Amino acid sequence: MSPECLKDARIELVTVNGRPFTLMENAGFRKIIEPLQNAMGNNFVINSSNIRDMVSSVAQEGREELKNDLKGRLLMLKIDSATCRDRSVLGVNVQYTDGEKTVLRTLAVRELNDRHTAEYISSVVQDVLHEYDVELRQVYSITSDNGANMIKAVSLLSDIQEDTMCNEVNEADTMDKEEDGDETDIQDESQELVPDLAIELDSVMQ
Repeated sequence: MSPECLKDARIELVTVNGRPFTLMENAGFRKIIEPLQNAMGNNFVINSSNIRDMVSSVAQEGREELKNDLKGRLLMLKIDSATCRDRSVLGVNVQYTDGEKTVLRTLAVRELNDRHTAEYISSVVQDVLHEYDVELRQVYSITSDNGANMIKAVSLLSDIQEDTMCNEVNEADTMDKEEDGDETDIQDESQELVPDLAIELDSVMQ
């Protein structure tokens, strides 16, 4: 077994299989892993501390890869909340097409620490989108349950999207008008220079 395969197996234990990080320090696990660890040499160490770093590193690589996949795509969001043992989370999924395939990815499962108001939920969704460099203009539709706070949160996101796009259109119009104004000023200055030049030529000829 290569160090890379062993690394992937450890990450799978604490992510896919849901084992705690402290498993790396359990006596039974150490009896299994230490012979492999010693055989690999090169100061190859397995413990609960470096496995945390490895999971964070792999997660960041996955986020960057997904961020590139989402760039410029038209997206559909799915948001849903759940509560268990006084802890609430908000799941944010994104769906898009890649060729003939429909792709569904989970962007985040965020714990909700404040009251579940529409404003708070919409802000959490915006934070998740920002983490993946997704603009609201890319969002074609949002699916949620029929809870009043969820419906209002979707409405708020729609309003923000509309306001953002309107502002961008207005800014573009303003820039176009400024450019048109600059061209007009140049034409006016040219027209003013022509008579002056004609007068100077007349005086030279005389």
